[in-house]
Amino acid sequence: MGGLTSEQVRRLREYLESRGLTFEELKADMLDHICCDVETFMEQGFSFEASIEKIKSQIPNNQFKKIQTETMEAIDKRIRITTILTYGSLGILLLAAVFKSLRLAGAGQMLILSFVGMTIALISSVLTNPLIKEKKRGRAVLSAIVMLLIMFLTSLCFQLLQFPGAPFLRVTSITLSIGLLSVYGFYSYLNPPHASRHMVIQYVKKNGLGIEKLLIFLLALGTGLKFLKDDPTFVIFFVLLFVPGGIFYFISSWQYYFDDQATKGRKLALLFISIMALALFLLPAVNSIDYRVRVLMGWSGFTMISLAISVYYFVSSTDRQKLLLGFFSLLVAMFGFFSLTGEAGFKDPAVSPYLSLIYNPIVLFGLLAMFVLYFRRPVFRALLIMALGLFIFNYPVPGI
Repeated sequence: MGGLTSEQVRRLREYLESRGLTFEELKADMLDHICCDVETFMEQGFSFEASIEKIKSQIPNNQFKKIQTETMEAIDKRIRITTILTYGSLGILLLAAVFKSLRLAGAGQMLILSFVGMTIALISSVLTNPLIKEKKRGRAVLSAIVMLLIMFLTSLCFQLLQFPGAPFLRVTSITLSIGLLSVYGFYSYLNPPHASRHMVIQYVKKNGLGIEKLLIFLLALGTGLKFLKDDPTFVIFFVLLFVPGGIFYFISSWQYYFDDQATKGRKLALLFISIMALALFLLPAVNSIDYRVRVLMGWSGFTMISLAISVYYFVSSTDRQKLLLGFFSLLVAMFGFFSLTGEAGFKDPAVSPYLSLIYNPIVLFGLLAMFVLYFRRPVFRALLIMALGLFIFNYPVPGI
């Protein structure tokens, strides 16, 4: 398109739209082809108008619509396959939880099968996304993130099967994820106009609510297994909540860098806080780290991000209830701070006088009530999903 003016390119785009092309990526590809053809004719001595007429005479009237229909059908078929694999894996995961709670044989095999299904669904999703996104930028990063998630799921499978190599896969996937996402977070901060068009951001924006529903599903399964006093298998569901959830919410925070109204200082502060919180959320999944250190890491990361969200609502948010949401976020941050102070989660009520104050049904009811009332607030909803996860995961239950 280097030989054409912006006005000529605009006219060619309008021509494609007049022929029924609405799918943006296909439109962009067709525009590239037509521009090249027009430039070729113009090099042969034809005028721009004559070149357009020659191209129009070579293309049947319904050709573009036919190509678009065939392309969309192919994409829909691949999306259906991914959707079936995803829901199938979640169904098997639910059955595994039921079998575990009833102490029936086969629950472990079902867990492994569900992880295999998730892995195939992730691969299918990556293969499909380049077709359905308007921009191809960031494809390599999205593929790398998915591969690291697959490595993480593989480590869980190896752990259940007691295969060697599970700790290595876990440590590798976690450390590489922290490194990759931290670097990409800096890139998003430094180049917000470019990063906003990358596939990673577009994927999170398009599928955000669906991902959060999956996190809530995992939270519900883990909660059910824990309070039914099942074996420690409930930990797997919370690990699946914290690691992919931490990655998802870290990427979601990058949208703040695209806000022209936010100052560079606030954006930079968010960048450093979110990177530290990401590391503190993901590292506890490494079993070789002492249990008490992992508990402190989880609550430290949560407290930091809670305070950041509270500041966001008090200072930057345009929500009509921003003061109330900021106050509630501050309360949740205090909950995390008291958990840190009291070393909550060490399973010994005598360790801290704060334990009975924090871990009681009233606090749980308060978190659930806020979650229901403010579910439509994405930032506050994210905070409460992780708050409920940490609260229930560390809730002292006799025998566990």
